[in-house]
Amino acid sequence: MNARRVALVLILVLGVGIPSTWAAVRTPPTTTTTTQPPTTPYIPAGMKLVSWSYPGPLPMRTTYGTLYATNPVVIEKVRAIINALPLQNLPPGTVCPMNYMIPELIQFSRTVSSPIAITVSFEFGGCAAATVTSGGARPRLLFTLGGPHLGSALQQIEQLIHPGPPPVF
Repeated sequence: MNARRVALVLILVLGVGIPSTWAAVRTPPTTTTTTQPPTTPYIPAGMKLVSWSYPGPLPMRTTYGTLYATNPVVIEKVRAIINALPLQNLPPGTVCPMNYMIPELIQFSRTVSSPIAITVSFEFGGCAAATVTSGGARPRLLFTLGGPHLGSALQQIEQLIHPGPPPVF
């Protein structure tokens, strides 16, 4: 077999032939995270709006609901939670099965009417991570965050933006 066929067979076996739940359990990536606080914050000061976009599955499509917060105290607490997350360092060549699930987005703007400045995308499939990007149409990756408290950090943010039960479509 030539190299192309071998690569195709591996892609088919890893991507299609093995049930994704089995692949996720059998091939956990080795992650190492730093526990030191960052020297510069991931989310800079001065943001005036934070939004939480969450997926809501509907038949034949997925839609997002979005909630906004303009309270400076809430925005600072959300910033503090995200800025406290450690960086995620995956070994080179790590494959994350079941990645690219539907993420939950925390987005920051400098003013209520300005475009989104920073997006933090929480994704829990495969190698659970929160990616921090800047820009709108052509986002630029700034950081990839991880750590054992990623899920609880998102829950804290959700409760700050929308206290009470989860919103319903």
